[in-house]
Amino acid sequence: MTARGAGSIINIASTAGLVGYRHFAGYVAAKHGLIGLTKAVALDYAPRRVRVNAICPGSVRDDPRVEGRMLAEIARALDVPVAEHEQTFVQAQPMNALVEPDDVATAALWLASDESRQVTGTVVTVDGGFSAR
Repeated sequence: MTARGAGSIINIASTAGLVGYRHFAGYVAAKHGLIGLTKAVALDYAPRRVRVNAICPGSVRDDPRVEGRMLAEIARALDVPVAEHEQTFVQAQPMNALVEPDDVATAALWLASDESRQVTGTVVTVDGGFSAR
């Protein structure tokens, strides 16, 4: 990328990189660190026209097409019955819906495209308003 003088690196963080969550200190610390890394590397590589950004998804619906099972695993860790996990997580969403995998993919496609050529060192939050509180 540096040899070409162009490129886009997209890190997948989480809303856990923006706020704290009880019982998940290690995960929260890792995602906060990833956001810090994104910003620092963006500054390092901006002169070479390599953009570095992060996406912070919120609660993404589990989707077998993409082997998604994050919410089911969180439910297990919190002793929430897996059969009820979606309705439990939806209650915490300002838009009353879980994020779909395609919502995150669309954000990534935009960040990878020339349409975002002046975007670097930023976080795109795809969380249905969760972190707006």
